[in-house]
Amino acid sequence: VSTQSTGTNKTSRNRILPHTSSNGRDKHARGALLGSLIADSHALGAHWVYDSNQIASKLGKVTELHAPISSYHPGKSAGDLTHYGDQTLWLLKSLAENKGTFNLSAYSKLWFTTMNDSNYLGYRDGASKTTIANHGKGAGDEDGGSQSDDLSPVGRISPLVYSYRNLGEEELVKAAISQSKFTHNNPEVLSITEFIARAAFRVIHGQAPHHALRQVASEKFASSSISSLIEAGLSSSEENTLEALTRFGKSCSYKGGLPSVLHIVSKYQDSYETALMENAAAGGDSASRGLIIGLLLGGHLTDKGIPDRWRSSLKSHSLIEEYLSKL
Repeated sequence: VSTQSTGTNKTSRNRILPHTSSNGRDKHARGALLGSLIADSHALGAHWVYDSNQIASKLGKVTELHAPISSYHPGKSAGDLTHYGDQTLWLLKSLAENKGTFNLSAYSKLWFTTMNDSNYLGYRDGASKTTIANHGKGAGDEDGGSQSDDLSPVGRISPLVYSYRNLGEEELVKAAISQSKFTHNNPEVLSITEFIARAAFRVIHGQAPHHALRQVASEKFASSSISSLIEAGLSSSEENTLEALTRFGKSCSYKGGLPSVLHIVSKYQDSYETALMENAAAGGDSASRGLIIGLLLGGHLTDKGIPDRWRSSLKSHSLIEEYLSKL
């Protein structure tokens, strides 16, 4: 699958847009939230399928929201969210129930109640199982998270980006790290959470994604343990996407996931649809990547950049709107 010609030039990647007003922030923060969740649903069809030829054979260029073709999501159908998206939606619900403020205890209660519900159809991954086991041994919300190096918790932050849109960057970072640490108490994962949260905050306040990512990397992460991954991703935009993601690694780990996300965001930042199609077509853990790609590009382009057919196919769209009305 190749739509490589739809990229961005250096000028568009670095421009700063005039949407610093409250109304502008609302529109771009809304785009970040919807963009992230719709991206997760779009990834469902090909999620955890690593053979790009199999994806192309069964789903073509992945132009629609599809039912999963892998065996990891039984009971899920086209328009549903993956388990990553489910947990993001629970976070949005928790924020709506707590007047827009992140309350770790409230989120934990909702997370455990839903995760342990026998009617819940979502996949329970290793990090979730470990978190549940750790709490069963007496750990608390602050120290019960797994040591997993999965990228997925970083993608859950879109409800926080929306809810904290009119507050400071530091407040968002603090809440974002807390929610990631709840299930993934891994130093590099928490650093990536901070990195993406800062970039997303700047995107909804007027910066183009590539510029925001470069700026945050320079200001905060120049000598960090993730700096080489950041540079690898941001400097790869001229490469073929499938080849780049195959080289980085398409599994759940942040080690391949972070540079893959940054490659796609940098290469396709002016086309949400192309970015997500390329992401899904590459295979692997496309959902964790998609949540972050959708966050940054949705925040950049607003929901006007999201295909109407994808938005209308998202089963949880009306529920999302209900929660948003309370924030």
